[in-house]
Formats: sequence, structure tokens, C-alpha cells
Amino acid sequence: MKILLTNDDGYFAGGILSLAEKLHKAGHEVIVCAPEGEKSGAGHSITFVNDFFYRSHELIEGVKIYSLNGTPVDCVRFAVKVLCPDADAVLSGINNILNIGTDYLYSGTVNGAIEGALCGKKSLAVSTNSFDGDYEFPSKFTVDNLEKLLEYANENLIINLNIPFNKKELNAGISVCHAGFREYNDNYVPVAEGGEGKVYRLVGECPSMERSKLSNDASMSDKGFITITPVVCYFSDDLVVRSLSKEKFVL
Repeated sequence: MKILLTNDDGYFAGGILSLAEKLHKAGHEVIVCAPEGEKSGAGHSITFVNDFFYRSHELIEGVKIYSLNGTPVDCVRFAVKVLCPDADAVLSGINNILNIGTDYLYSGTVNGAIEGALCGKKSLAVSTNSFDGDYEFPSKFTVDNLEKLLEYANENLIINLNIPFNKKELNAGISVCHAGFREYNDNYVPVAEGGEGKVYRLVGECPSMERSKLSNDASMSDKGFITITPVVCYFSDDLVVRSLSKEKFVL
């Protein structure tokens, strides 16, 4: 397959380079187009007013690697329009922390894959907890199961893969499950006095799992399971649309 890779950690990040190398060794044609710097939390943001420039980097023999001064969504759109319109699939990651539940809304990794789907490409987002920089097992698991995972992806659905531990033996198993809910214990704290007011910073603690007691990607990954979650890109609720259409509104 011809595969476009992106992420939100930057083109130089260990996760994307490990996955690119593993895909290349498996016989896939790999093109990397990723942000020139850290873009975690970029969500589905896109650049409208600034010009784009991209650079080529020789980091892995046989793999075309480009950096772009944009978000993960910018990278996917630019690559599909300019660099590799004939790509068969889009992979986003490997992110260095998990992206589960409501993380989807903020994650540049997940939204890079969603943009791939919106561009008509089968797309997959991959995340793991790799605090030691080792992505060998997550990369191998992704490549070994790639065709099976992408079989279920389409222009309205991505597959979100989370691997809690970057060592095979530490993972409890595999769970195909729904998206959960991650409720972060966030707070905004003043850190300095600004010219016209206070300077605040967002700080937080480990997320509360109180709203994720069922079997979903939040609760199952918390138990050590690799989670596979189909995520739809369709925003409407068909049932509510049908019910709401029967209401009489005042014009």
C-alpha cells in the first residue's frame, strides 16, 4: 500500500519514525507529512490565513519525510492535495500518550486520521504510552494488523487504536469497544501578573474515570487492554432528526 503518515508530535518524533520504518520494511510505500513542531491538542484546527512551506528530511532510507508549518489536519490535506493524492491510507501516530474517549475532540492525532477519512482515505489513529521512547511493539502490532483494521475504515469512519503498554507482555489483551468519557481534573491557576491582568496556566491531574464504568476504551485501557474503537465522522443523530422534524416551529 501507499501510506501517508502524520502525527501531532512533529516529523522528528520517535513514534512516527518507528512506524514509518516498520511499514517500509513490510513493503509499503511510505510518505510522511507531519508538523514541523509540537502540535498536541490541535484538534481539527486548520490554517486559513498563513502561507505553507514544507521541507524534505532524510531520516529513514527509502522513506519520503516532509515537515509542514501547519497542524496535523493541514498536513493531511496538503499531502493528499499536493504530495501523494494517490495514497491508499492515512495513519496518524504513533502518539506518545493514549487518546481515548473525549480526547478525540482535542487530539491532533485522532483528527489527523479523521481528516484522512474526510479526504476519502481509509484512516487509522494509533497511540501508546511510551515514556521510555520505545515504539517497537506498538509499531509491530499496527503493521501486523493493518489490513484487518483498515478493512473496516471508510470515508465516514476511522479506527482508533490505543496500546496502553509499549511492551507486549504488559498488555492484558485486546478489546473492541465503544468510546468512553475522560473527565480531567483541570484548573486554571494564576502564574504571573500581566500588563493588564493576570497570566493563567492550565494545569491538571490524572483523569477521573467516574463516568467510564462500562466497557469502553477509557475503562478497558485503564485495565491494560489494547483497545480498538470505530469512530464515526458523522455529526448528526438520525433518531433525533426524525423526531425533531415532526415538531411545529414558529416562523
